[in-house]
Amino acid sequence: MILKGILWSWALLAPCVVAEQQKPLGAGIPKHEHLQQDSWRRGLNFSSPAPHLFASAYGLLQQWSNTVFPNGHTMAAVEIPAFTLLYHGRMDEEDAPSPEWLAFDIEMAYGIMGSTRQSFMLSYQTTQPVKALYFDGESAALMGLGQLDTQMLHLYGNVTGPDSGGGMWRGLEPEYERAMGLCDWLAERG
Repeated sequence: MILKGILWSWALLAPCVVAEQQKPLGAGIPKHEHLQQDSWRRGLNFSSPAPHLFASAYGLLQQWSNTVFPNGHTMAAVEIPAFTLLYHGRMDEEDAPSPEWLAFDIEMAYGIMGSTRQSFMLSYQTTQPVKALYFDGESAALMGLGQLDTQMLHLYGNVTGPDSGGGMWRGLEPEYERAMGLCDWLAERG
């Protein structure tokens, strides 16, 4: 009952405190003659990449930002701290081969390979800082248009990857080829 009274009094006083802090814009704000009604529309530059670049830096490692802009363009050299948990979903209980894709959150690993009764979730923990290259966007989606473009451009110089010769679908084989290619690309650059 006392807690309810405290919350009720806080709810009544909070608008009063906020109202005292708010002040209407007065005549003390300078007005510019060159600003006319609707002039703000002429001042916006939609060809500038600046807003997207700042939004991209802010959205690193955030699900919603990368869902809105799945075709990421940012590559960031990062260091994964020691004792960070990483996850890998598999269809068998064997250790993951190297190289292998790992997820920072268990939901991502489960979503990729953990949706059957025969799935296994492997957890790994770093014992020392690990250097990594982070691609923003939904680069682990493996579907759609454009999510892997940044990786493909760095590896193959195009967004379609190597010529498959018009053959059949190769399953996850291109994934491991891309992983090896990225590891080699990073090893060359230290």
